[in-house]
Amino acid sequence: MKLSDIPTSYLLIKSSTNSEWDACDFAIINITGEWKQTQKKHLEVIKVIENDEDIKSLNYFDTHVEFFRFSKIYYPLVEEWLSERNRVFVNWRKKI
Repeated sequence: MKLSDIPTSYLLIKSSTNSEWDACDFAIINITGEWKQTQKKHLEVIKVIENDEDIKSLNYFDTHVEFFRFSKIYYPLVEEWLSERNRVFVNWRKKI
């Protein structure tokens, strides 16, 4: 994984959870054209209901994101990158 100065199809962001079972420090979002279109559609739906006082929360599940823990062995630079910013673009090849 390498830091990129230009937007790529992989966005690395800080993340966290208060779950007792799961833990994460960062996430990598795979941004594809299809993903962008889906997000636009979701935002249109949210705009319709955003001021409805009877709706208290929305849940969304997305398979274009993977969650990770900081690791000096597997991701030695990620913690440093995210210490200065909340998000960075990266060039990333998933190992299959």
